[in-house]
Amino acid sequence: IKLSRVTPEIINDEQSYGLLSHVLRQISFGQNQHLAELAMLVRDVLDNHFCSHSSLTHQQYQDCIQVLMSTESTLEQTFEAILKSSEYTEIDNLNPYVKFLNHDDPLIRCSTLEVYVNHAKIENLTDVVDMISDPNPRVRQFVVRVLNRFGERQIINLLVKMIESNREEIKIS
Repeated sequence: IKLSRVTPEIINDEQSYGLLSHVLRQISFGQNQHLAELAMLVRDVLDNHFCSHSSLTHQQYQDCIQVLMSTESTLEQTFEAILKSSEYTEIDNLNPYVKFLNHDDPLIRCSTLEVYVNHAKIENLTDVVDMISDPNPRVRQFVVRVLNRFGERQIINLLVKMIESNREEIKIS
């Protein structure tokens, strides 16, 4: 598959994009590493042309957050809640997700990074920059997706500020 052939012209509406994006997202979390890498590349191309948010209601989003806050949620429930919540139109507070960036399961870390791809602001990137050295290659790919969203200049400025600061928690304006 040539990425140059994946253009908005072959996907003519938001609904078609939504279905394709959902399938590609599932593939990017799959077991086949090469297929997952290809799915991520195609998603990156398509995300430049279409909005990636679904019609998740506020109540559905709140239900996802309840699952994330519960100590009784299974790993699968947590994974699904993180992924589903990533489709919410506007997440202003990423604090409920921060703890999952350090989760033992790489799929939980990747799904959390999916939220960051769609909703992180430059000040949230301090949560993910250290993950670039994650032992899991798929997690590193998701970190790169998050960082790529902001462009080179913003990332370099962020890294410079982090280097200049000796504090653990950095407030970047």
